[in-house]
Amino acid sequence: MTLHHPAYKVLRRDHPRAAEALALAVLRAISERFDLIDHLFAEYIRNHPLSSAADASEWSRFRSRLFEEHAI
Repeated sequence: MTLHHPAYKVLRRDHPRAAEALALAVLRAISERFDLIDHLFAEYIRNHPLSSAADASEWSRFRSRLFEEHAI
């Protein structure tokens, strides 16, 4: 499903509650996918024969920066 920016602007103007609900649903879906990717990647690092503890530590540091450093 695609909703282009101009159409979303119209939706926000005409139906702000629907636009907010849509935005929250999209953010929730994206958040769930990021969480799934994180779990799959962490599991891959744990189970891959060529990965090391350093790989897991590097992934952990990256995740910390990703979710803590938010200067938007």
